[in-house]
Amino acid sequence: MQPKIQQISKIDAARAQLTEAITLFFEQRSAIAIHTLVMATHQLLHDYTGRAKSMLKNERTVQEFGKERIHRYNKEFNFFKHSVDDKHDTLPFDTELHTYFLIDAIYLLAAATGEWPHAHQVFNLWFILKRPYMVETKEAVVAIAQAKLGGWSHENLSVFLRLIREPTLFGVNPKVAE
Repeated sequence: MQPKIQQISKIDAARAQLTEAITLFFEQRSAIAIHTLVMATHQLLHDYTGRAKSMLKNERTVQEFGKERIHRYNKEFNFFKHSVDDKHDTLPFDTELHTYFLIDAIYLLAAATGEWPHAHQVFNLWFILKRPYMVETKEAVVAIAQAKLGGWSHENLSVFLRLIREPTLFGVNPKVAE
């Protein structure tokens, strides 16, 4: 049997990795797998866009997470990739911070392509519900108001997973759709 070879671009890879990371996140699957996918994709897009569109330079990010925590995240990423001199080391793992790198990667992809795939829109909605003070666009304010009217909460990940799997529900009040 011949192996199936596909031509894939950096953007194709980033798009697929982001969509998979978002699905894994809402399924509440392995934080380590999500972390690895997100960081690989973030680095790819950060390099692709010339770092100019990254929200990591945003002062609110530094206030929210602190420079030390962001630097530690990179250490965690390398910890999961390499094991030359530290085979028996352990590391405290920050399972919250990859959500910020994930949203940043989504915005980097949008900056590179102009695309907002459905799963990215759903994660963006979840993110602005979780951290509304970090997003100041008019669209975000409207989305927060509509989601709150519908009774949506960032704490209910299953609603967002359902929105990914059933895109037609995106504009429907989840209380009615349940």
